[in-house]
Amino acid sequence: MAEIGLGIAWSYEATGGSGSYTPISGVIDASPPAATVDVVESTNHGNTDGFKTYIAGLADGGEFDVVIEWINTAAINATLHSLMTGRVAKNHRLTFSSGAKMTASCIITSIAHSSPIDDRVTKTVTLKVSGAPTWTTS
Repeated sequence: MAEIGLGIAWSYEATGGSGSYTPISGVIDASPPAATVDVVESTNHGNTDGFKTYIAGLADGGEFDVVIEWINTAAINATLHSLMTGRVAKNHRLTFSSGAKMTASCIITSIAHSSPIDDRVTKTVTLKVSGAPTWTTS
């Protein structure tokens, strides 16, 4: 059954392997990562039809953005910057309104602020997946 995006939640595992996730409030938008697979050319002189051939290479878990409300007094601002400048992968989780979850080891690669004149101030956090993401249903 289709679902709307209302209710998506973002959290991270502050202590690796603890299984305890800290929520990050104010999520406006989150786009799960789009995994890709590299292709490696495998053409050789035995290919007489003139067409290149390929084999599947390594997979890449992709990257994704989470847009949150920027609240000047929120401790999460310092936490996110600390996670980025610490340059260490942490487990992050997106939980959808259906209860389905995407969990992945991620490195925060950028944090961008947006301050439109007639709308709320936001920050976009970009995360790079390290390894394979795990998808679970509710």
